Amino acid sequence: MRFAELKPGKKTIRNRYGIPEPALNASEAEAGVMDLVLAPLVAFTCSGERLGMGGGYYDRALAGSRARLVGVAHSCQQVERLPSDPWDVAMTLVITEKGAVRPPFRCA
Repeated sequence: MRFAELKPGKKTIRNRYGIPEPALNASEAEAGVMDLVLAPLVAFTCSGERLGMGGGYYDRALAGSRARLVGVAHSCQQVERLPSDPWDVAMTLVITEKGAVRPPFRCA
């Protein structure tokens, strides 16, 4: 996984999954120097665990990074439990349609 700056009006290209992303060039950033990363998720728990699409891309890219991992989700994606591994990177914050919350999240 590589990261690049995206500014309004900057041209994007579709990646192999059809997702628009900035063209990679000199504006690439190493995960170690970033302050914040927005990450999609499939599910999250009240303790801040995140379930992605199963590839471990964010966990590998952010291992040892100081970047804050912010999950972007719908509140209905909060679940009671998820499988967890020692290498999983914890979320600093989750943003849903109900607002932004920090772990430990209110467990329903």
